[in-house]
Amino acid sequence: KNMKKFFKKIFVYLLEKITIHDVKEGLEFAKEFGYPVVFAPLFSLKGAGIAVACDDHQLIPLLKNALDLSPVHKVMIKKLEF
Repeated sequence: KNMKKFFKKIFVYLLEKITIHDVKEGLEFAKEFGYPVVFAPLFSLKGAGIAVACDDHQLIPLLKNALDLSPVHKVMIKKLEF
């Protein structure tokens, strides 16, 4: 029983983190998994562009910035759990 619970938790964890290429994909992710979300541009220096958003209003400008800071124009986004 504990192993089943463990693997379910790992599976959910893996599903709740993806690489996105545009704001539309970020909004779709947040709609599917819910807020808050944390995201970071891929290959940015010293954590530039890492942010947390709690709604669409916050997500859109922060995500645009993160995408601009990534030299490959990709962002890792994850559901933030407390």
